[in-house]
Amino acid sequence: MNKDQGKYFSSAWSSVLDQTAKFSQVIVIDDGSQESDVELIQSCIADQNTYEVELISDRQNMGLSARLNQALELVKSDWFLILAADDQLIPTANEILSKSLDESVNVVWGNLDLIDESGNELKVSRPRDTWQGPVARRYIEPGYPFKDLLRYNNFVPGGMTLIRTAAVRSAGGWDSNVTTEDLDLWLRIGKTSKFKYVNASVGKYRIVAGSKSRRDSHKLLDNAKLLSKQAGNDKSTDRAIAYLAAMRWAFTIFRTKRIPNTSLAEMAKIIGIPTWYLRVQLPKAIVVPIFGAVVARVKRLT
Repeated sequence: MNKDQGKYFSSAWSSVLDQTAKFSQVIVIDDGSQESDVELIQSCIADQNTYEVELISDRQNMGLSARLNQALELVKSDWFLILAADDQLIPTANEILSKSLDESVNVVWGNLDLIDESGNELKVSRPRDTWQGPVARRYIEPGYPFKDLLRYNNFVPGGMTLIRTAAVRSAGGWDSNVTTEDLDLWLRIGKTSKFKYVNASVGKYRIVAGSKSRRDSHKLLDNAKLLSKQAGNDKSTDRAIAYLAAMRWAFTIFRTKRIPNTSLAEMAKIIGIPTWYLRVQLPKAIVVPIFGAVVARVKRLT
């Protein structure tokens, strides 16, 4: 739990207790919450007899990746699931996802129903009802998502997704030098790990104003840094990387209504590819998501 998520923790915790298929282990991570929030966590843990819970809480703010790596060291099961304090699992989430596990798959994810800060449903489910829905459905039959992650942005949520423990450990865990930790991990394991999509709702994702996932203008340099890990192998991949970087740059304009302080040239320099790669890809990176979003919205309304 981050320091500003205490007011949501009880709902998230209840959704863990209400699972029809119980988890074998529960680890609660506190990353520098205020004292009252820590007391709330301790009270919730004490007021139940379903799980033995390990609590990581030392009053420091270390960042999500560092905390996830701490928890990874404690995981005893073959699979794990991450739940943010402001999100909720539906009661059958673990049951639905677990039914799709097999030896060939390392990541299994489903749809997340969007809710607002008060918990009201927004009548949209990711990725099913978005422009990324068609590409997600390709993975009803498991596949390697690396190329599609570059073409369609991140269509696999980092939370409320079942992940094979050994796959993350083999990849070295999460990189504390980047803050877009989910996309970074998926790109690092997506070439050799099969992912599977389950077209069913498994959780509720809360849209919170000012949350990290919405501060896109501050993430462009971070995105460039993580994409640099994948660049330089071949021109085809570099062009795909340029397309994703240009797309994320364009998304920042749509959300902030202004030109980002970080230029395409700065991003290209960090990634290690020519600037003109991004400039050539920019029109397509703008048109494709917009067209896809319009089509998805029309389908929802009809």
